[in-house]
Order: sequence, then C-alpha cells, then structure tokens
Amino acid sequence: MGARPPAGRAPLEGDRQRRAHRGAARHRIGGPLPDADLERDLYPRLVAGTVGVAISASTELWLRLGPPASYGELLQDALDQVTRGLPLPTGPASGRSG
Repeated sequence: MGARPPAGRAPLEGDRQRRAHRGAARHRIGGPLPDADLERDLYPRLVAGTVGVAISASTELWLRLGPPASYGELLQDALDQVTRGLPLPTGPASGRSG
C-alpha cells in the first residue's frame, strides 16, 4: 500500500501530472527550446523526464513527511539539485541541499 496524501490533498494523477511535468520543464528551461523538434530531438525529452522524476520524488517524500513539510520547498530543492548536476549530499540532512 502506498503513502497517503495529507488530509485534504491528493497527488496529481494522469493528464494533470503530465501537464504539470511539461509546465515545470518549460519553466525550468525558460520557455520553449529554440529550434527544438519535439518529435525528433532528445534534449527536450530528457529535460521533461528529469523534471518529471524530480516532481515524483518530491511528491513521494512530501507524502511521507506530511505537514509541516512544504511541497514547494521540496520540489524547488529537487530542481536545484538537478540543476547543479546532482552533487553528492553532505552533512546530516543527506537528502536535502543546504
């Protein structure tokens, strides 16, 4: 059995989740890629997939931690770590950037 969302909250599912992933990817890379062929180019797919995994990992951790954890802060932390090339964590908060 999976983790349950905190009361009054539900994780994104299906199309809503895919739209959120695409929107986050667009936001993260600063808008549409110039000269990108979404049917043939690998890079936009890698960005969207990476952002999707960051969203999924943040959601899973947020569901496990519950309040007072901030989903927005967890997601921002995940995207920041990806942007920095996933540096090895240091210190006692081994899963979070400091």
